[in-house]
Amino acid sequence: MKETPKHDQQPNASDINGKPEILKKENSIKVRVIEVHKVEGSDSKNYLTAIYDGKKLIPAGRTDNTKISANVGDYVKVVFVELSKYTDPKTKEIRYNFWSPKVVNEVSNADSSQTAEALVKKTGGQVAEKPFPIRYKNLCKYVGDHKTGVCTFD
Repeated sequence: MKETPKHDQQPNASDINGKPEILKKENSIKVRVIEVHKVEGSDSKNYLTAIYDGKKLIPAGRTDNTKISANVGDYVKVVFVELSKYTDPKTKEIRYNFWSPKVVNEVSNADSSQTAEALVKKTGGQVAEKPFPIRYKNLCKYVGDHKTGVCTFD
């Protein structure tokens, strides 16, 4: 006879809706914070991020809300389930986008586009043509050198 969980007990993952929960493997990438967005009514933030392709910054996606604090120019490690690569059909600009991205901690540098390419393949992410989102338009043009490069804002 199956026991009924008490109100203060959490059911096992396999008990939820009578079906086993499928856990996906998480991967990680180190990214540079290029925008900080405060969550209204909370002390949480989310970050627009980028990785390096040589000396150029390439958009890597927006993180989920987090209480881990970082500033523009800082580097953070993000765990995610899947990384996709999109190319704008007109401009041929590339961007990446992660699925279920959670900030884990601050780090000292960002990964490269080679790391992102390997993670797209490893995670089975989409590779497709999609228009470049407005939030990234002219955002990540290279200024400075690899260590001090920053995004420019029009």
